[in-house]
Amino acid sequence: MTTLRRVAITTGGAGFPHAHQGHESGDLPFVKVSDFNHVGNETMITYCNNWVTEETARRLRATVVPAGSVLLPKVGAALLGNARRIVSQPSAFDNNILAVVPHDINSRYLHYWLTTVDAARFAKPGPVPSMDDGAVLNLRVPVVFPPVQRAITDYLDTETARIDALISKKRRLVELLQERRRALITAAVDPDRHNDQDPSNTYADGWLQPRNHQRRPARLRFLADVNPAAPGWESIPDHQPLTFLPLEAVWPGRMDYSRQRPKDEVASGYTRFCEGDVVVPKITPTFEADRSTLITGMPTSVGTGTTELHVIRTSPMINARYLHYLVSSQTFLSGGEARMIGVAGQKRVPDQWIRDYPVPVADLTKQRMIADYLDTETARIDTLVAKIARTVELLQERRSALITAAVTGKIAVDGSSA
Repeated sequence: MTTLRRVAITTGGAGFPHAHQGHESGDLPFVKVSDFNHVGNETMITYCNNWVTEETARRLRATVVPAGSVLLPKVGAALLGNARRIVSQPSAFDNNILAVVPHDINSRYLHYWLTTVDAARFAKPGPVPSMDDGAVLNLRVPVVFPPVQRAITDYLDTETARIDALISKKRRLVELLQERRRALITAAVDPDRHNDQDPSNTYADGWLQPRNHQRRPARLRFLADVNPAAPGWESIPDHQPLTFLPLEAVWPGRMDYSRQRPKDEVASGYTRFCEGDVVVPKITPTFEADRSTLITGMPTSVGTGTTELHVIRTSPMINARYLHYLVSSQTFLSGGEARMIGVAGQKRVPDQWIRDYPVPVADLTKQRMIADYLDTETARIDTLVAKIARTVELLQERRSALITAAVTGKIAVDGSSA
């Protein structure tokens, strides 16, 4: 065993102004944490959104690390996600990343070992976790002879590729099920699209407007209160047990109340929640991922949420479950994506578009029938998705355990005894 500082060095990144971003060619890739998520970049950075010239890198005082360096997110939730990537060529990177540059250790072996290290061990405490570079360099590395390092990495390359292929197939199946789910919802809530998918022809009647292209749907603002006005944060009585829910608490079809925060952590800006509200994210990528939900079973201690959420409060003219399915339809999501405004990465769905959204209105009996049908059918799909997601978790655990066992010598991969 030895310390990381004896076999590698660490270096931080540079600020990356918007004026220099967006170039698709240049001398050097300029890596951001978002590049870690591109398909094909699961282990090695082979695709990058931003490129710079060597002159620009010098002016930005960006460190250029050699191929084989390992990049780690160094701030925020991404740090705790334990993502590790190898650069395939000399690269610059932004100040949200820490680079570990090997000099007396195989870079692939270093990458595999770093995936076994939980970043929570060396994160600085605070509202936003950050990397403690000194603690990283003091980590103890199980170092073996170079031929054994190569043997271990060759073995892990083969075995993890098999597991990764299985994971990819499972994730693709989840994508197909989610597409099926969205198509099912769209067919049921949009009377111009359901046609033959109309279950047992039970929805042939009940639409309040004729089923033809001259139909004039009601605007959402006439059926519900979009982003209802709420009193100022300071007007909430101190004795009222309300807490704040961040955007991260919203998941498809559910709210994660475990993520609630004390009221005194929020300086300003919130929207009051009520039981039966439909919540829709305003920004990418959470909007595109259909992170919308119907508020049910809300604890008495929870009452407010971030202004990055659209809150739709239903009226007696529209069923809340029906409305929730409506905003989960492909028609709604595609329309919102097409009308987003703002800069890349922070585009928002305009409030006015939500208010003016044309709702195919049915009578309340039919709305409940549609919601009941979709509750049953989507539950079947969600059960399958949950089972597949659990399988993926087990495969990922197997992958991590295999890497840990190999780099710590618990399994023999070089023909010698473990």
